[in-house]
Amino acid sequence: MHTVDFHRDDTSDAPPARAPARAPALPAPVLSWLQRVEAAAHPQPKLTAEVTDPKAVQYKFVYVMAPTSGGRHVAVCLCKARLRPNGDVAAASPVSEVFSLLSAPPAYLEGDDVDLVRFFIAMRSGSAQGTSATEPKGKVGAILLQMLLEQGKLLWANSWSDMSSGLVYPLQGGPTRLASLAWRDEGRVSKLGWSVEPVGGAATHSAADQIDYMLPTDPPWYIDNLSCGALDLNRGGIDISLAELTGAHVHVAHMSARQSLRAVRAGKERG
Repeated sequence: MHTVDFHRDDTSDAPPARAPARAPALPAPVLSWLQRVEAAAHPQPKLTAEVTDPKAVQYKFVYVMAPTSGGRHVAVCLCKARLRPNGDVAAASPVSEVFSLLSAPPAYLEGDDVDLVRFFIAMRSGSAQGTSATEPKGKVGAILLQMLLEQGKLLWANSWSDMSSGLVYPLQGGPTRLASLAWRDEGRVSKLGWSVEPVGGAATHSAADQIDYMLPTDPPWYIDNLSCGALDLNRGGIDISLAELTGAHVHVAHMSARQSLRAVRAGKERG
């Protein structure tokens, strides 16, 4: 074995100083693990401040549905919601410049929000672009509603003015319900409408087969007591377009169901 002598400049009898012993090199995985433990034990103050900054979670985007001015239809509006510390919506305001959310997204735009905005823009195509609310319609409308329900971002307001006060309520997903055409007597007039299968299959009151709103999506969706879902339409073997089935009400005096359906067919042929 070869030895190496260290030369000293002084001639003192003191023993030579030994070089400090070097720790053996650690494997890379172990070193990486130790670094992660060190980072967890001593987090950087700057990172902690960013995570707990209330401004980072003060706003979020939600979609609010409310009746239109006539009360017979429902529109959905993309809104900027201001949150309370517990996460509840304190107020919501419509977003007028929807396209700017994609070109210059704000800091609180979440990753899933981008797809929702794109679906909202696609559903709104063909409508008046000056308005921030639009009626849910078509296949895109049904897909958008389903996505919003799954992410908990679909809310209901009894009027648009209620949004500014935070009077919004989460809509819950309901089961698919069967809907069939039926005549209802209203004095001397019969009204052709939809009879919707009650939740659970058993009617608990006289109006259990009626819903609050029917949306012209594909498939059609219903809104009923803060719940919404798809409808399975029983058209009775009659080839009538979805728009006519969901958007029209026929009033006929003293007519049988068979005669009434023939009248609907005749009106369709004349149109």
